[in-house]
Amino acid sequence: MSKTFVILDTSAILASPEILSHVRNQNLLIPMQVIDELRSKRKPDGERLTSLVQQAIAKGAQVPERPEKINMSAFGLTQASLEGADIEIALVAVDYADRFGGQNVLVVTLDKALSQLLSSRGIKTQTPQAFSSSTKGDSTDPEVRSIARRLTLRELLDKAVSSLSGAVVLLAVEYGHTIYGFAKQYLSVTALCLVLSVIGLAAYWWRQHFRLSYGSCETVVGLYITYGAAANVVDGSPLTSANWLQIVAGLYVVVRGLDNFGKGLAGTRYERYWISYFGKV
Repeated sequence: MSKTFVILDTSAILASPEILSHVRNQNLLIPMQVIDELRSKRKPDGERLTSLVQQAIAKGAQVPERPEKINMSAFGLTQASLEGADIEIALVAVDYADRFGGQNVLVVTLDKALSQLLSSRGIKTQTPQAFSSSTKGDSTDPEVRSIARRLTLRELLDKAVSSLSGAVVLLAVEYGHTIYGFAKQYLSVTALCLVLSVIGLAAYWWRQHFRLSYGSCETVVGLYITYGAAANVVDGSPLTSANWLQIVAGLYVVVRGLDNFGKGLAGTRYERYWISYFGKV
């Protein structure tokens, strides 16, 4: 019995990198535009994912050529609202279905529009979770699986760091006056300026390398600033122009934080959820 041609979407690899370890028992097909999309993810995530894909290709996964003979209008692509790698995936899927039969082609994706279009053509689709369940008993390539698990573990670690750093920054803001008073008492003005400069540079490094946790903390700080000004309304105190400015500044920091948080999600399995609610960053 011939193996099924399994075409992987970008969303499938992002959601479940371990899917690439099934290269031993499946004819895995990874369209070139899928590889390009993974490569375009922010560093170092894009580099790690691309390296994992290249490892799978070295183990036997294939990069199919994009068929040019298929009439895109007749295929229904112009009405399907597909974009990016989904178009190439659809073309490859219908080409392989015409050559080997639709029952021998499977597309693993989380894209509903792509799934609906392929199903209308008699081509099977599955989510990464469903594919993993259906191939649970298959042997996998240990090297590819090990690399994929390290990527998943790092992603979980980043989420944990984001949560912890948010709590730490919130405490720092809460006791900021105490910390500043202590520093002012024991440090000269020059030394204090140097310390603040180092903190600023460290914060910039943090944002560049751990944007997800930075965005989480920035959002928390913005909410704290806004809360401090809005509390005057609850207490019945007059809301001054300074209070309004503080509220606006706090909301601005919240927006900046959410922007960094969204950019931090780029290249992760959660990116599609963010895009579905807020659009692309």
